[in-house]
Amino acid sequence: MKNWIRDILIVLMTFSLGALFGNLITTKEQSKISVQQEPCIVDTNLNFNCVSDYLDKHRIKFSHIVLAQAQLESSIQHNSDLAKKSKNILGMKVPAQRYSFAINYHDYGNYAKFASIEDCIRDYKSWQIQNAFFITDEEQYFNLLTEIYASDKDYVTKLKRLIKRNDLLHQ
Repeated sequence: MKNWIRDILIVLMTFSLGALFGNLITTKEQSKISVQQEPCIVDTNLNFNCVSDYLDKHRIKFSHIVLAQAQLESSIQHNSDLAKKSKNILGMKVPAQRYSFAINYHDYGNYAKFASIEDCIRDYKSWQIQNAFFITDEEQYFNLLTEIYASDKDYVTKLKRLIKRNDLLHQ
């Protein structure tokens, strides 16, 4: 009987120590990760090839439009405080009624802060799933952006100009 109790105590102590040291190791690894540079930010400039890769990876609808949104929202020269400090390249706000990847998820209505640019794009995907799931053409998408996304009445006009410029650059 005593051997049985001793075995249970050993298992419990092993489990407890594993959980304790496992958390310490995880915390140490997380601190290393947070020190690493964001792969999409190079010398404080946004790497749009990286952004484009994330858009493809997460199957973002109308990715050429969203890439133009990222250019517009991050001040074209990629130096907006929102993009640099909060890794919010799309001007996302913290939502009240959908899942968000924002690290300030409790701060409804304010600009979202993200741990990475990829999280910003994941959050945009969540927004698209909620709002653009059944949209199939660009004009419908532009209308949606005008209705519920942008506060600037010239937002879509600016996007179309950027898309045209991007198309000219890639020819």
